[in-house]
Amino acid sequence: MADILLGGSVGSGGSFPILGKAVVEIVDDTDLVLILAQWANYFLRVTSDGSMTSEHDVVLPLFEGQSYEITNATTEGFPIVAIGATGTGVEIPPGVTAIVVCPDGANYVMLGSSADDASAVWTDINVTDSPFVPGPTDTFIGVDGSDGQVSASFPANPAPGQEYTVKDSFGQAGLNPILVPCVSPNEAEDPNNPGNYAPSVAITSQGGCARWKFDPNANEGGGHWILFSNM
Repeated sequence: MADILLGGSVGSGGSFPILGKAVVEIVDDTDLVLILAQWANYFLRVTSDGSMTSEHDVVLPLFEGQSYEITNATTEGFPIVAIGATGTGVEIPPGVTAIVVCPDGANYVMLGSSADDASAVWTDINVTDSPFVPGPTDTFIGVDGSDGQVSASFPANPAPGQEYTVKDSFGQAGLNPILVPCVSPNEAEDPNNPGNYAPSVAITSQGGCARWKFDPNANEGGGHWILFSNM
């Protein structure tokens, strides 16, 4: 059988991106509304011309089921928001890559993360709560590191498939990394070095959010917290 070689973007009817990469640029400190030649790609690297003075939207088409992998490669230090012409979107901090999806034809959320669902109940903690030991219902942890470094431990005795999400709610992780230690003998995948596991990891990116899922069969039966999504 002969090989099939493809180049450029491949899609359904020219409206649903499957493959392809595009570099797009925010210019003149304004929102970026993508045209078809840009959004008909799956991988989007968003750059800037050096003029950004605030967060800006990257406006995507509102097709139900549409998904993108987007890198915020802007240089001025501001987040971008992956969003449609209407509805809600996903904030992507500088230097971070996120996978986003439009599940309903109206809004964009982070793929695979109920952390963006309205039903998610966040437990907000700060330095006075450190070291934080989560209870059975503490699944989504929002951290305020404004007053110093905060430690938010992984749950003890996790169930198979249990999830745990920690985010930098106040954009302070670049200054005060959020420590996320495991309970022995568990280990966790490092958000800064995916594929590497350690007894304690940290969120260091401004506005960073990491979500882990527990695999009890890894680490010779000691259990691993596997990085499920990272933005």
